[in-house]
Amino acid sequence: MGTWNVLSMYRSGALQKLIQVTQEYKTDLLPIQEVRWLGRSIIEEKDCTVYYSCDDKQNIFGTDFIISKNIRLIIDFKAIDRRMCVLKIRGKFKNYSYICARAPREEKRERKKYQFYERLDRMYKQCLSYDVKIILGNMNAKVWKEILTGIAVGTCGLHDESNNGGTHVINDAVHQRMVTGGTLFPHINIHKGTWQGPYDRTINQIDHIMIDQ
Repeated sequence: MGTWNVLSMYRSGALQKLIQVTQEYKTDLLPIQEVRWLGRSIIEEKDCTVYYSCDDKQNIFGTDFIISKNIRLIIDFKAIDRRMCVLKIRGKFKNYSYICARAPREEKRERKKYQFYERLDRMYKQCLSYDVKIILGNMNAKVWKEILTGIAVGTCGLHDESNNGGTHVINDAVHQRMVTGGTLFPHINIHKGTWQGPYDRTINQIDHIMIDQ
């Protein structure tokens, strides 16, 4: 399992190249952000199934799941909007609800961010209470090394302070009794980053996987 902002799949051969990469890394469940297709649908490929939720009119944003044929027990897929979709998988003891999300960037207006996290909270609450709920994606959130939130946010993150998106993620993690996995365990800094600037060596840890405690 992983998560990846691919920037765009709106070009010839992009899907096949991405499927090849998932096979090389032996990834069975891969939520994708910035698909940039149109509409919402399910595509059956030879070795995987693609569930996507994109804008109806513009090639912007878009989220999807690429699911290996090794995972056969898909219960439900909900295409919410161009920033969010939900996949439910049957497990041995509990079912799993995966929410793939792409949050607004830091420079966007606070109103847009508030609306996004309000929608995310609503989707979380719509999942059955006894499901294991996992939020994955590009949250555009720098989460600081928090020591006051208990298990929700660890002290092993990359950043010394949160940005606005990071504050939203921390609040949601505490409120929903989730943990941000990337900040719990010690790694060297070069292994913590999930994004690098195109023109410099700036490294940020802004993609996250959050799971029920």
